[in-house]
Amino acid sequence: MVQKLKAVGALAVVFLLVLATNKMDSNHFKVVKRSLSTIYKDRLVAQDYIYRLSINLQDKKLDLALEDKVNHHLNDSINHLVELYAETKLTTSEARYFKSFRNSLDELYSLEQNFEENPSLEYKQEIYQQHIALNQQLDELSKIQLKEGKRQIEISNRSISTSDLISNIEIGVLIVIGLIIQALIFFKPMR
Repeated sequence: MVQKLKAVGALAVVFLLVLATNKMDSNHFKVVKRSLSTIYKDRLVAQDYIYRLSINLQDKKLDLALEDKVNHHLNDSINHLVELYAETKLTTSEARYFKSFRNSLDELYSLEQNFEENPSLEYKQEIYQQHIALNQQLDELSKIQLKEGKRQIEISNRSISTSDLISNIEIGVLIVIGLIIQALIFFKPMR
């Protein structure tokens, strides 16, 4: 009877151990899932917005250089991409660069308006300088995407490593408990 109680107790310990490690594994998988979602939504998609913004700004600059005119048709596309980018999850430094980018973009629009009213070489040069500033800001935002994507992958890898370690410990403990249960069942104590 005592042996059966010990066996039941050991099985209860195994059950609780499996339940506890299952809960920990579940939390680790949530971390990985959240990290992968962040990499896609807030890094890869944001990187695409940066790329498309860069292309649109290059097209605006090219129109100014070749045709000596401001292309306002691209402003709607640029503004739409800026709004989409604003909806992604921004880090602190990313928010700072993005705010600077938006201010620089507003200044570009203002310079373009001035150029249309007075098409001088001076305004044209200022517009070119503004394009340089915008491209530098987009480069910084792009670097942040890479850095944050790498950080999210590291978080996922740490979570997976922890889950693997817990799983290995769980297997070891289960083997030891199984051996103890066998010893309790098959070996009779000396009296």
